[in-house]
Amino acid sequence: MEGHQGTVYSVAFSPDGRRIVSGSGDNTLRLWDATTGQAIGSPLTGHTGPVWSVAFSSNSQQIVSGSSDNTLQLWDANTGQQIGSAFTSYQGTVYPYSVAFSPDGKRIVSGIYSSVYGFSLQLWDVQTGKPIDPPMEGHTDLVYSVAFSPDGKRIVSGSRDNSLRLWDSQTDQPLQDPLRGHQGSVYSVAFSPDGRRIVSGSDDKTLRLWDAQTGKPIDPPMEGHTDLVRSVAFSPDGQHIVSGSDDQTLRLWDAPLDGWLTMLLACNRLRYHPLLWQPDTITPDPEFIAVAQGAQRACQATWRHIGGGGPHPSAAWLTSLVERLTDAVQAMVRDR
Repeated sequence: MEGHQGTVYSVAFSPDGRRIVSGSGDNTLRLWDATTGQAIGSPLTGHTGPVWSVAFSSNSQQIVSGSSDNTLQLWDANTGQQIGSAFTSYQGTVYPYSVAFSPDGKRIVSGIYSSVYGFSLQLWDVQTGKPIDPPMEGHTDLVYSVAFSPDGKRIVSGSRDNSLRLWDSQTDQPLQDPLRGHQGSVYSVAFSPDGRRIVSGSDDKTLRLWDAQTGKPIDPPMEGHTDLVRSVAFSPDGQHIVSGSDDQTLRLWDAPLDGWLTMLLACNRLRYHPLLWQPDTITPDPEFIAVAQGAQRACQATWRHIGGGGPHPSAAWLTSLVERLTDAVQAMVRDR
């Protein structure tokens, strides 16, 4: 797809999958038909500097862009017209390396710097174009990437200070200590579709997976790129990750699940199966019934955890349960 006269810094699909928006070093945005690859209308002009970041609202009706001219701009995705005036901050300088809409489309988050608040995140009111509350303080260097969780309750940010931070989007407060593990700037962050994992890409050439509840890393770093990782994203089903790097390659990764997430998938598939609720209708074998009842308790504990009602089962318990259930099934098959 050709049309820009400068480097393309950012692209995004509309949630309905019909259009693509791009932001460029030629100071413009362009809209594209995702099916034909043809440009839609003329370039969207208004910024006076390169457009570093673009994002669609969840209803595909609006676009927000962030530029090196230190402003954000809202656009009508159907007409390509600017909506209102550019967003500027009286709190400091806007560094919109990354912008994101909240799922309800009412707020936008971006990076900002000021002498008072330092390197921070700023929430913006989409309707008024004004900042919401003071910036969110915590990072010690530029904020390169931001993302809302699917439920809109949390924000994750990645920074040149080598850390990620999780924030409560209602109180503007950090939820925990910085997520540390990368040995270089964090250029890109993304929530999984279920909101329970975060992936990050870094200057240290690796990707990392994090538990979005605890902030703990999931498994060792994902290695393979030979240069810094610029961008990361989950597949819609949450089972794969794609990454883009300065080594001029894209890589596709499996998104490993920790023990309880694997258990959740299994339990959801068995939610209405007699194995959990009426194992005696499958076999009268007492050992099989006992193990199936253990599986029922494990699933109930897992569902309680998802609902915020308690801790999830331990990895050791899950491993033992799976082994026992496997042995019982194999024994039942042999006896038949």
